[in-house]
Amino acid sequence: MRRLGTLKLSGLVLKLAAEASQAAPVLLPILGGTLTMPDARTGTARDVELLPFHLARTQITRANWHAVMDDAGTPPMLSRVPMHPLTWFDAVRWCNAASQLAGCTPAYALSGREVAWDVNADGYRLPTEAEWEWAARAGSSSPTYGPLAEIAWTAFDAVDGPRMLPSRPPTAMACST
Repeated sequence: MRRLGTLKLSGLVLKLAAEASQAAPVLLPILGGTLTMPDARTGTARDVELLPFHLARTQITRANWHAVMDDAGTPPMLSRVPMHPLTWFDAVRWCNAASQLAGCTPAYALSGREVAWDVNADGYRLPTEAEWEWAARAGSSSPTYGPLAEIAWTAFDAVDGPRMLPSRPPTAMACST
């Protein structure tokens, strides 16, 4: 049986598993704003108003995954590596399991391959496309917030797999919150 502690985060109360502290990712508050979302297929764009939200500082690590999903575990040397490979459905299931472990209402209802999002749930969820773009652009109007070689791992780095997290600096938006 896991003992639960409580962490208050900008008015949102998350109950975290005390003995499995690696289950909870570090959440950063992201300020809301207006994002122009282009549609390359139609050549149009639309403005999206975003409310403030929280986003994990990094991808979910193997340690986060295994602490929540009760899998066999992760060797310590791989605990800070992003969990992979994962499907979108795997990510949704992790969000629901982490929410339940934290004593929060799961954000998703799953029925086979059908997923419904409860926007009023207080549990973990995936960012919307607009939220992801907003956080990734960090207030800039370009597709990246800095020189790609400094902010991301690319084919030019000739890496042989995922890197330990965090391994690149966060966006200015994450730094300012």
